[in-house]
Amino acid sequence: NDFSTEAGVPKRRNARSEHSISRHTRPDGEILGRSRAHHATDTHLPRNPMHRLFRSLILGSLAAAALPTFAAGWKPATNTMLTKWGESLDPEAVWKEYPRPQLKRPQWTNLNGLWDYAITPGRAEKPGAWKGKILVPFAVEAPLSGVGHLLKPVETLWYRNTFELAAKPSGRLILHFEAVDHRANVWINGKKAGEHVGGNLPFDFDITDHVKAGGNEIV
Repeated sequence: NDFSTEAGVPKRRNARSEHSISRHTRPDGEILGRSRAHHATDTHLPRNPMHRLFRSLILGSLAAAALPTFAAGWKPATNTMLTKWGESLDPEAVWKEYPRPQLKRPQWTNLNGLWDYAITPGRAEKPGAWKGKILVPFAVEAPLSGVGHLLKPVETLWYRNTFELAAKPSGRLILHFEAVDHRANVWINGKKAGEHVGGNLPFDFDITDHVKAGGNEIV
């Protein structure tokens, strides 16, 4: 998702609540140490059960140190296997490239990153509270979304984020979506900006008349 505008550059405001962003890195090596049990004939070494426990504690600590760390407020869905790229993912730098590099506009804002989300039964009204954070552009079922929920046909997935404009644009402000599965309704500052049906097609809405200088909300 992104903005493009011919005049006035909107600035995305970082998601505020429930998290703080920090970069995470994967350790630069693997554990090379290995525990070797004493042979039964090594009578010069005491066969103390505490020695075995001590070695276990050391190896356990090293194994814990090898686990990847993630930004507070977000982590991949549990009980999943990740590649080295998934383990080193930075929520603040998720696919920041322009979708079509040869057609890149000089003024645009990428809206990928952490959004508020909620799941409601059926086609309920806007939720009164948000369940947590979801990492866009990953699908809600994907481990890297941070949710890992298989959305049912009787459920609706809601997204919410905010952005700031230094001034109301003098040109047109267009909100782009590369795809939303399957039905999308979009509100800007509580006003419906448009609706789209179809899960595999890009679409956009002109939101110029719905935005204002300062803080704005997308749902």
